Amino acid sequence: MAYREVDMWEILEVLRRLQRGEPSAAIERATGRTRKTIRRYKQRARGLGWEPGGEREPDEELAAAVARSVRPVTEDAGLGAIEAQLLPQRAEIRQWVSPEDGSRGLRLSKVHALLRRQGITVPYSSLHRFAVSYCGFHERRRVTVRVAEVAPGELAEVDYGRRSYLFKSAFSGTSP
Repeated sequence: MAYREVDMWEILEVLRRLQRGEPSAAIERATGRTRKTIRRYKQRARGLGWEPGGEREPDEELAAAVARSVRPVTEDAGLGAIEAQLLPQRAEIRQWVSPEDGSRGLRLSKVHALLRRQGITVPYSSLHRFAVSYCGFHERRRVTVRVAEVAPGELAEVDYGRRSYLFKSAFSGTSP
């Protein structure tokens, strides 16, 4: 399941409805939060000293504290596991993808293979993100061939992408 960031006011709305004594099913219909999520908000708020139906009304401070407690990763958690694994190789990866002599450098798929040979196994997409963020890697656009402008019907082009075979009978007028 994908992580979806929830705003503080959405949590506050759930807490206010809990304060009024609404059942979880009604809160689910009104806010779009699942009963499991509503229960989690309620438990986290109770852990912070708030009780539904009590004297203390839920406020923004409580909602912000609940939001901080349900976040999967804090902002100051530091590097991810893959970044931490690739960081010692940063200079080497930078040299591979953008050499100082100005040459083209290696393709990232080759860098991925070289890292695997060294025992560093990471997903290609993570390596790409790391190379763009830390190593100055930029996708190099392929050179395209320009075609002259012509009127419709004057020119027919066939692009098969890779090598493809045409049967002789298709052009000779004979049937196979």
